[in-house]
Formats: sequence, structure tokens, C-alpha cells
Amino acid sequence: KLRDVGLITTRHGKGSYVSENIQNLSMQFVAPIMTMSKKDFMEIMEFRESIEMKCMELIVHRADDQDIAVIEKALQDMIANKDNYTKYSKADYAFHYAIVKASKNSLFIKFMEDIKDLYYYHLEELNRVFGGIEESLEGHKKQFEAIKNRDVEAIKRLIREAIDINITRAMEQLRQQGQ
Repeated sequence: KLRDVGLITTRHGKGSYVSENIQNLSMQFVAPIMTMSKKDFMEIMEFRESIEMKCMELIVHRADDQDIAVIEKALQDMIANKDNYTKYSKADYAFHYAIVKASKNSLFIKFMEDIKDLYYYHLEELNRVFGGIEESLEGHKKQFEAIKNRDVEAIKRLIREAIDINITRAMEQLRQQGQ
């Protein structure tokens, strides 16, 4: 699927790489959720789930104290900006980016840097359209505690819960819009 949407380029005999023209992806994958099709929204959520789950698994074994401190700083910024969805979304992105960096997987890090604007826009739309920042914040706090405790099973459960909540909200929104 990643190759189908232009995120990954496969070179026969050489492997798969993050596409060089990733910034030029079709805007259909980052359009406001209110205008996204059910299929497009689900594909973005599936993509996030797979990347976030793997990065969380990796940081349990690879993250050092400095990595944990950067994740905590992003969480503190989220708390400080919970009344402003734009600033909250920037801190939300910083939280997810810090997790990717703590995975110490250079491909994931490069990919996250390459799609920063797209990923941020997706988070901002989730926060703008669905609100629920308090609930989001509680989920992020629990994720952070699980990261500190290096509890991979709790991390997986918390990510799955957050994704399920977002999917439920989006499907209800799309149903109300007649999609």
C-alpha cells in the first residue's frame, strides 16, 4: 500500500526507499477529514497505526533518558496548549516525532521529516474537527507512562484504543455527511 500511494519506491534488486518526491503527494491524503472519503481516512489511520506501533516497540529497547526527556517535553507543551488546538497540534506532532526519533530507525525518522506538513495537518484536523483534546491528552499521558515503564503491551493497547476512538468519531462524522 505504501508503494501504491507513492510513499515508498521499490528498486528491483536494491530494496525499498522513501520516495524522493514525497512532498508532492496528492492532497487527497491530507484533506480535512470532513471532506475525506471513508477509504482515505482509513488508509491514513492504518498507516499511522503500523508506524506508531513499530516505533513504540522499538523505543522500549532503544530509547535513552534524553529521548524520554524530549517526549516528556512535547507532552508538557501539549498540556500547556490544551486550550489552543493549533498549538496543541504542533506539540502533538512533536510528541509523535520524538517517539519516531527515539526508535532510532533512520528510515522512519527521514520519512517523518519528509511528511511533517502532511502528518501535522492530519493531527490538526483531528483536533479541530473532533475536539476531544482533554481525552487526547489523557491518552498521551498514559502512553508516556507506558513508555517510561517500557511496557510494550500497554503501549500497543493504548495506541489501539486511540485509533479506535478516532475511527469511530470519523465514521460518525462521515455518516452525518452522507458518505
